[in-house]
Amino acid sequence: DDMLIIALLGGKRIEINGKLFLRIKNEPGKISYGTIEFVAPDVPGKYEIIGSVATSPFQASSDYYPSCEQSMPFTLIVK
Repeated sequence: DDMLIIALLGGKRIEINGKLFLRIKNEPGKISYGTIEFVAPDVPGKYEIIGSVATSPFQASSDYYPSCEQSMPFTLIVK
């Protein structure tokens, strides 16, 4: 199944790897991992970052509701 990942920084959606979302092809028996890049704010402060993952986001079915999970938030400190 595909997975869709979005990220929020300070409650606002941000681009990750130059896109508004990441689409990952999940392969059975394998773990998905990688690196994400985003532009940090240029204003000093503390910013909460959180990600959301939706499974099978493109499945078209009236009896299917994709699940959506959130990562543990963490704080980015910009000095």
